Amino acid sequence: MKEFIIYWLIYLPLLLFGQQRYEVAVKKELVIESKKIALKQIGVLERGENRGKEIDTYNQTIGNPLGASYCQAGQYYCYYIAYQNLKLEVKNHPVPRNGLANSTFDYAKKIGKKSKKYYARENDFIIWKEIDSYFGHIERIYKVGKAGWVETIGFNVSQNGKEGVFICKRNIKFPLTRIKKIRGIVGVVYE
Repeated sequence: MKEFIIYWLIYLPLLLFGQQRYEVAVKKELVIESKKIALKQIGVLERGENRGKEIDTYNQTIGNPLGASYCQAGQYYCYYIAYQNLKLEVKNHPVPRNGLANSTFDYAKKIGKKSKKYYARENDFIIWKEIDSYFGHIERIYKVGKAGWVETIGFNVSQNGKEGVFICKRNIKFPLTRIKKIRGIVGVVYE
């Protein structure tokens, strides 16, 4: 009986929300470099109301107003700097240059390939969507565990009463909050 209950606790959200995975092809060296940049951002703290030197830079990189939510801007920034460091032409950027996390999922749906299975890999993105809204949240998968558990690099997240960039533990099968459900995963595959 216990196994039955655990099974439904894990898989019921998938049946209700129908999460999907789309894959976007990106150069391997770009993915590796962007991850190094993302890891260097861990520990960046807000000084209040989505502001701070680094946070303002994330928002300026995509043209967001200062003080705007920056989960998408931070993910874009990591790839943007990686393109510059590697002197590569900006092509197949997996994160669109805007402040809407759900645009990353829409973009992957448009240019990527739908996966037959829903799963997570290192360097993929989890996209959450607020119910009855286009707003959401995005985080980059840093490590993959068991039973849907992953560790992510999250921009614009809270931890121990602080706001900023942190490693978060998430489950790809469960909502982020009561109002944010997982829309899907944008997988980053090597071209």
